[in-house]
Amino acid sequence: MIRTFKSLICLATIACTPLVAIADWIQWPGNGHYYQPVAVTQSITWDDASTAAQAAGGYLATITSAGENSFVFSLIDSDPYWYFGSYTSGPWIGGWQPTSGPEPDGGWEWVTGEAFTFTNWVMGEPNDDWNPGGEDYLQYAGGWSGPRADTWNDLNQFQTTHLVLGYVIESSIPEPVTGLYMLCGSLLLIRKKTR
Repeated sequence: MIRTFKSLICLATIACTPLVAIADWIQWPGNGHYYQPVAVTQSITWDDASTAAQAAGGYLATITSAGENSFVFSLIDSDPYWYFGSYTSGPWIGGWQPTSGPEPDGGWEWVTGEAFTFTNWVMGEPNDDWNPGGEDYLQYAGGWSGPRADTWNDLNQFQTTHLVLGYVIESSIPEPVTGLYMLCGSLLLIRKKTR
């Protein structure tokens, strides 16, 4: 019952997020996983993006090779996923740095627990530059006034100067949100019948 309620809350989070576009799930042959880029109309925090990714049946994308990084970047290499201000700020992906990690670049982890061995930081990143609170979440970024790029930046999820207008979901299950919607619908019907 509690899990059902949590799933419904996650679905409500997705429904209330002002979306520009949710692309189709696309499979990468390199690992057989499916990826879905999502663009939003106003800045989204890493936590909210992670919650929405879980509600869709996946998790924020974890990038473990140059090939995977190129593939994921190809999915988000268009303006709706990017904020162009003083800093070219792209979508969230599933890397984060626990507060116990040595700054600025130690202890980074993927949300799945996969080894954080491949990196593709923008020159000078990660730098844990934002005060207060540091920068402990991973996004694609083009850097200072740079074009869109497949490079990464560490960012504070509440930073207002580098808005984040998207995120990338990864899943090992094809089109997982369809199954989640069907499950939620079935659970609601079962619950109705048992009353």
